[in-house]
Amino acid sequence: MLRCTHPTMAVARNSEIEGINRKFKAANTDPRLRRWLLVVIRQWLQEFRVTTPRRIKGYKKIRKAVLSQMRIGVRNIFKGILSSKWKRAHERTLQKKYGHFVSGDSWASTISHALLQMSVHMWNTRCQIVHASSKGT
Repeated sequence: MLRCTHPTMAVARNSEIEGINRKFKAANTDPRLRRWLLVVIRQWLQEFRVTTPRRIKGYKKIRKAVLSQMRIGVRNIFKGILSSKWKRAHERTLQKKYGHFVSGDSWASTISHALLQMSVHMWNTRCQIVHASSKGT
């Protein structure tokens, strides 16, 4: 359902990804972390092999988060199951920004909720398509 090629699903999927990006921004997600979360999501949705950031300064935690998510399954992102490494990467960003530890629990629950909402909206769109086609036949 998330990878469905039906034109209505493709439009809904793109709209949902834009909404996810807005929610990531609203949750104060570091731009690099946000970018890689979206890269992982888009690559999985388009059935590409999920890539990882190069081994360069500033991306170590993000790289670990991507690899950890790949181990537990990228598909789980859409069930609201994020690797704890994403939260740790976000906490590290906050620590650099504020100079002391700040918990990423609220951020992680906000992101998980947003991804679950995306799945629900995609399922509702799929149900509307199926209902409309069965009504017309």
